[in-house]
Amino acid sequence: MVDPVLDSGHLLQVLRQYPQPSHYLVAYSGGLDSHVLLHLMHELAGDLPTGFSAVHINHGIQDEAGRWQAHCETVCRELDIELAGITIDARSHGGAGPEAHARQLRYREFGAMMKKDTMLLTAHHRDDQAETLLYQLFRGSGPAGLAAMPACKTFGPGWHARPLLDFPREEIRRYAVSNGLQWIEDASNTDLGLDRNFIRHQVVPLLQARWPAAGRTLARAAEHQATASGLLKQLAQLDIDMARDDDDGSLRIDALRQLDDRRIANGLRYWLELNGAPVPGSAHIRHMIADIIHGRTDSEARVRWGGTEVRAHRGRLCLLETATGFDPRFNRDQRYNWDLSEELSLANGELRATRISGRGLSATALADHQVEVRFRRGGEKIKPAGRCHTRDLKKLLQEAGIEPWRRDHLPLIYLDDQLVVVPGLCVAEGYAAQDDQPGWEIQWHSENLAHQDADE
Repeated sequence: MVDPVLDSGHLLQVLRQYPQPSHYLVAYSGGLDSHVLLHLMHELAGDLPTGFSAVHINHGIQDEAGRWQAHCETVCRELDIELAGITIDARSHGGAGPEAHARQLRYREFGAMMKKDTMLLTAHHRDDQAETLLYQLFRGSGPAGLAAMPACKTFGPGWHARPLLDFPREEIRRYAVSNGLQWIEDASNTDLGLDRNFIRHQVVPLLQARWPAAGRTLARAAEHQATASGLLKQLAQLDIDMARDDDDGSLRIDALRQLDDRRIANGLRYWLELNGAPVPGSAHIRHMIADIIHGRTDSEARVRWGGTEVRAHRGRLCLLETATGFDPRFNRDQRYNWDLSEELSLANGELRATRISGRGLSATALADHQVEVRFRRGGEKIKPAGRCHTRDLKKLLQEAGIEPWRRDHLPLIYLDDQLVVVPGLCVAEGYAAQDDQPGWEIQWHSENLAHQDADE
């Protein structure tokens, strides 16, 4: 098969296959690939359905980053192309690899620039597809990781398109040389200490020496993986819809147990992705299945990774942030005096009180008493208004279905060492507003633990 010839006419055909945007935004690093894409867009300016501009991200990593940005500004000025220059600090990457960290920051900036129906254009080509497949293969990725980069996908309020995916790097270089383009050569691109560079300069040439069409073949294999990944997502959607608890998005463990472990694993990965959780490793998925889904229903087993944890409660699989998602400044030994006329902000949420008639905490009962907010220590008791017996707070919380890991974070309302309100559950006998009496409706608002009115 003969590779297509790269020219402005061919690029225009590719762009016409995508949705029609309100504006094109070209990601321009100054390197070979992005310079060719920018030049092609300039050649097409009169045939495009809308205008275009460019954006350059200065990562602040290389000593020559400032010179590269100046080069991009010069090129765009000579071509009369509007350029947005953005500087970020991608030097510190914590637990992530430097390449992944820089990419994450770069796309965050791209995303911030997207407006309705904007189309971001990046210069990924066919060899990038092949290198990405090999890189993910050596990491042990499944079909989703091995899938081809899509030619066009939604991105924020617009799209992200890769119009050069049909062309090999060699053809892109031929276009650049024949048009006399001057581009930046990043010395880090030859650093074999970086995994992608090692694959590009050592692995791929070896494969192509044995199989000249290796680049095309690997790109096609990536497309097959993309198809398989799409089918697996469709299956996962069916399984998760079957198991999902519509009230809170948790999963019913009894429903998951009807599936074989491979489908459970596939569904769990999809469920976690839908909820924006970090990608778990295979070992984490295995532990979720063995220790939680197939474990004892009363097990305290949990699986933690990346600031996230999964655990069971009342037959449901629950996803939450590690340490229950509450601010680490939370201290259950703390006490707070509270003026009900003002909102009380706590480390794990907010308390609000609203004047009301005939229910809630009696305003009369508050006379000459200081309202104090405390947290559960164990052994608390309360006699709910209208009930015959005093109850253990622990039992009330269990009956209300409040998960064990959330109970200690629920604020409790006291008057002179007497527990009088459990927000969302009850008001104590003798402290509840009667018909036509003024009262305070106490509400507890937390992203992770939301309760309704105090007298429900």
